Amino acid sequence: MRKILLASTALVALGATSAMAHLDHELSISGSTEFQYRDHAISEDPAGGIGFAANGSNGAATAMDTDIDFDFQRTTDNGLGLRLRIGLNEGGNTDDERFSISQADLGTITFHREQEGVGDSVIDAGALTNDEGISADLDALMDASTSGTRWFRKYGTSAEGTDPGVTWNSPTIQGLNVGLSYFDSGNDSNDNTVEGIVSYTHPFAQGSIALNYASTQHNSVDTNATGVIVNDNDGYDATSYGARLDYNSFSVVVDVNDRSYDNGNNDFSEISYGIQYRVAGWTLGAYNSDVDDEVHDNWEFTETAVSADYAIAPGLSAGVTLQDSKFDEGDGSNEISEDRTVFNIIASF
Repeated sequence: MRKILLASTALVALGATSAMAHLDHELSISGSTEFQYRDHAISEDPAGGIGFAANGSNGAATAMDTDIDFDFQRTTDNGLGLRLRIGLNEGGNTDDERFSISQADLGTITFHREQEGVGDSVIDAGALTNDEGISADLDALMDASTSGTRWFRKYGTSAEGTDPGVTWNSPTIQGLNVGLSYFDSGNDSNDNTVEGIVSYTHPFAQGSIALNYASTQHNSVDTNATGVIVNDNDGYDATSYGARLDYNSFSVVVDVNDRSYDNGNNDFSEISYGIQYRVAGWTLGAYNSDVDDEVHDNWEFTETAVSADYAIAPGLSAGVTLQDSKFDEGDGSNEISEDRTVFNIIASF
C-alpha cells in the first residue's frame, strides 16, 4: 500500500482556503490481483436425476480478478474524521464506495454500496480457508432442485443485492461494539433490510477471544399499481452467532446461522467450524459446514475445504484449495457431489 501525505503548504499552493490548510490529509492507494485455475467434477447418485447425464459434469477454467482501492482520510479542526474509500475492479467500474464520518464519543456513520453492512462483519469459519464456494453448475442444480430451494452461500446475515445503505458503529468500550445498518431498494416495492450486530473482543497475552451476535430482517413485498400485494416470497429473518479464538499461531472459529423465509418455503440452519495454523510463511486451514432445511425433511448441504498458502515474498503468495460439497434434495431421490480444486497466485501492492 502506498501512502501520500498532502502537506498543508501544498494545499495552499493549490489554492486551498486557509481553513483547509490546517487539515490533516492522507491518501492511500492499494491494489491486488489474483489469478486462478479451477477444476471441478460433479456426480449424481443415481445418475441423471435432475439435469446431468450419466457421466455427470466436469470442467476447468482460468479466472483473474484485479482491484484498486483509494482511501482518502482527513481530520477537521473540530475533531471529525472524514474518510472516503473507492474501489475499482478490472473493468474500471466501482465495486466499493464508502464515505464515513467519525467522532470519538459518538462512533462512525458510513454511507455505502455493495452490501457493506454490519452483516458482512460476522465471525465466519469459512474465512480461515481459501473457501472458493461452489461451481456455477452446482449452484444452478441446487436452485432447480425439487424442493424449490433458494440457495445462498451464507445462511446467516448480509443483505442481498447492491442497494445503497447507511451504517452506524458505536465507539468500542471495553471491547464491546454495536452496529446497525439499513438498506432500501428505492423502488415501489417494500424492499428493505435492517441489520444489527453486537460484538465483543477480549485480548490476552498470547491472543484474543471474539464473540458476536447478528440479526437481519429483510422485507420484500411487491405491489402493483393499485397497491395490491403480488409477491411476498423473498422476505426473511436471519441470525448469526460466532466465536473466534486466536492463540499464538492457531485460530479456531465456530459459527451458527439461521435464515427463515416469510413464505414458509425454507428454514435454513447452519453450523460451521474452522481452524487455521500459521508457520514459517505457510498458512494452513480447514473448514466444515453443515446446512439443513427444517421445512424439507432430509434436505442437506455439506461442504468441507482444506487450503495451503505460502508467502513467497512480501505481497506475493500462492496457494491451493481442495473442496468437497454434497447436496441432498430431501426427497430421497438424488445426492449430488462436487470435488473442486483451485490453484491461485495473489499479488498485493
